Amino acid sequence: MLGRFGHHWRVPYVLTSCCRFFATTQSFEDILAVAKVVHAKSKNRFTSLPSRFVVPDNDDFPAHLRGKSLAVSELRRQYKNRNVPQALVRQFNALSFVWNVNAHKSALRLQALTTYKNLHGHLNVPRNFTVPRDDKQWPTDTWGLSLGAAVHNMRTGHLLLHPGHEAAFLALGFTWDVKNTQWESNLEALKHFIRLHEHSHVPYRFVVPDDDPEWPIHMHGLPLGRVMASWRHIGADDMPPDRRAALDALDFVWNAWDHQWARNLDALTAYVKQHGDALVPKRFVIPDQDPSYPEHTWGLALGSVVHSTRNRMDDLPRSHHDALDHWPFAPTRNYSAICASLPNSKYR
Repeated sequence: MLGRFGHHWRVPYVLTSCCRFFATTQSFEDILAVAKVVHAKSKNRFTSLPSRFVVPDNDDFPAHLRGKSLAVSELRRQYKNRNVPQALVRQFNALSFVWNVNAHKSALRLQALTTYKNLHGHLNVPRNFTVPRDDKQWPTDTWGLSLGAAVHNMRTGHLLLHPGHEAAFLALGFTWDVKNTQWESNLEALKHFIRLHEHSHVPYRFVVPDDDPEWPIHMHGLPLGRVMASWRHIGADDMPPDRRAALDALDFVWNAWDHQWARNLDALTAYVKQHGDALVPKRFVIPDQDPSYPEHTWGLALGSVVHSTRNRMDDLPRSHHDALDHWPFAPTRNYSAICASLPNSKYR
C-alpha cells in the first residue's frame, strides 16, 4: 500500500508480534483442550502427547479440532524458553503434563526397574521382558514398557541415562557389567547351597525351588546345577585366577566323575559296615534320613552302581582299579581290608 508521498505503509513490528503471540497462545489452548480429554480417558497419572499430535476424529474431542495437527513440540520448546503464560502452565501441570519427554521416560524406567527389583530381588531383567498391563503391582504409567530391551540398551550404551537420574540408578544397584554381577549372584547361590546341604556338589538337575523360604527370593528358579556344570566345563585352568580361588575356598567340585566315584565308595563303605559284605541287592537304594549313611549318599541307587561297576571293570581308570583291589566283590572279603584300601574315607 502506498502512502501520500509514495512510501509503503509498514505494519508496526509490535502489532505483528502481538498477532503471533495470540496465534501461538490459541494453539497452546487447543493443545490444552486435547490434553484434558486424553488425561480424562487415560488410567495413567501423567499426560504425555507426541511431538506432533493429530486429533482423532471422534466425539470425545472438540469438533473444531478433529483432524487437526497440533505442534506439541513447539509448546514444549516455548515452555523451556519460559514463553508460555503461567495461567496455561498451571492448567497443564494440573494434568501432570509431560514437559520433558526424555526425563519422563527415564523416570518411568527407574520406577519400573525399582518395581522389578522389589518383586524379583535383582536387576537381571530378561531382554524380552515387558511390564504386564493391568497389574497393580506396577505403576500404571509403566504398563507395557519394554523394560528388558531398555535395560539392554542402557548397558550397551544405546540408551544413555538421564543425568538427573544417574545417581538413583546407581543407588538402586544398577550395573553395566552384568556378567560380573551374574557371577557374584551365582557364587552367592552356591554358598547358600553349601550352608543348607553342607557340601558343594550341586546335582546337575538342581533348580532353586520357587516356594522354599530357606532360599532368598531373588535366587528362586535359578538352574544352579547347570551353572555349576558350566563352570566345570570351563575348567580350573581356564577360570580367571580370582574366581578359581573363590571356588577352591568352597571346595568346588571341578571333576564331577571323581566326586561321584568318591561318593560311591563312601556309600559302599557304609553298606559294608552295616551288612558285613558288598553283596548289594541290585535294587537297593540308600534310604533318606538314614544316619547309618553319609548325608551326601542319601537316595543313591547303590545296588545299581555296584552292578554296573562289576560289568564295566575294563572301562575304569587305573586309579579306580587300584582302589577296588581290596573291595569285597566276593563275600569272603572283610571290612578291615576295605578300610585299609580307603585312606581318605571318613569310615576308615
